Amino acid sequence: MSQMTYMRANKEAANSQVTGEEQYARADDYYARRNLLPRCIQRLRLNAELEKKKRVLQAQAAEFYREGQLGRCFYRWCHSFQLSQDIRMMERMAFLHHESILGKRFFTEWMERTRSKLKESEKMYQAIDHHHLSLCTKVLGSPPRITSALRIYYPGQPANTIDILDEDN
Repeated sequence: MSQMTYMRANKEAANSQVTGEEQYARADDYYARRNLLPRCIQRLRLNAELEKKKRVLQAQAAEFYREGQLGRCFYRWCHSFQLSQDIRMMERMAFLHHESILGKRFFTEWMERTRSKLKESEKMYQAIDHHHLSLCTKVLGSPPRITSALRIYYPGQPANTIDILDEDN
């Protein structure tokens, strides 16, 4: 190496000598560029990813909650619809049962009234026949007169029938 080159290197070394504070500043700058800045950038990336995951999870949670609410609402609606159908069916059945009972009651009362009217009518005919017979007996008095009265009263009857009627008295 030539002397000139050596001197020049010394001069540059002397000029390049830095104070301790400058050296610390350079070291801090180097550290920041070399280690701190990439770490901060990486932390920012991680934080951004975490925030993104958090937003996605919140959206999924909201969607899950909405679906759950929708399902509960739907099943509640289905249950109330089924219940209303059952109630309507029970009301219809109660109405039909009531109509059936009323129909049976009406028919039973009608049948009893008809029977009583028929019995009353039959007894009335018997009473009228008895009254006529008792009138004939009172008026005519004796059996031969009764027979002749019966022949007049029942003109189309054969003689043996009138004799049977006469024997009943």
